[in-house]
Amino acid sequence: MKSGILLGLAILLVAQSFENAEAKMTIPQVTNMLMPMRKTCIQKTGASADLVDAPKTGPMPDDPSLKCYYSCLLKMVKVVTKEGLPNYENMVKQMDMMLPADDLTARLKDVINLCAPKVTSTEPCEANWQFIKCFYETDKNVCFFP
Repeated sequence: MKSGILLGLAILLVAQSFENAEAKMTIPQVTNMLMPMRKTCIQKTGASADLVDAPKTGPMPDDPSLKCYYSCLLKMVKVVTKEGLPNYENMVKQMDMMLPADDLTARLKDVINLCAPKVTSTEPCEANWQFIKCFYETDKNVCFFP
């Protein structure tokens, strides 16, 4: 509980600093920023590091712990609704705040717009996995999920 509060505070401080900073992040920098959340979500869900890394080199595994890992990750970066479902508007806002307005950001937004309608589940772990799976299948090169 204490680590969750501290992590939340750290995220808010990082977000606050990005609002006030001129510099924007690269995809590798975003991935590095998310690494502590990766560790937390692996611990919370029981997903193995190998399972979490699998989509980077092959197909997206259909595994319950991986599904909940992605749900945990998206929840930690505040891009889910109160019900735990993907919040596409917040995703775009986060991108606008953290990433430069360039072709890469436009590609990310295109992927969000393409994948959002493909999410059919109302169960948080499944819905977030459907979104991330579509993200990887659409443009693996812009994926920043650790």
